[in-house]
Amino acid sequence: MEKNVTLVDADHDLKDQVDAAYRSKYGHYAAYIIKSNTSPEASSTTIQLVPRSAGS
Repeated sequence: MEKNVTLVDADHDLKDQVDAAYRSKYGHYAAYIIKSNTSPEASSTTIQLVPRSAGS
């Protein structure tokens, strides 16, 4: 599948939602694993795919 999108840094609220979903799904793993994947450094890599209009 191909889609015409722009990659942008995700806003803080979206990063928090992603972290919460990760904790919910993988919370049964060791705490150090969860912390490494929800740290500020890891969250800073979260991006959002924004659809481009057909003319872009």
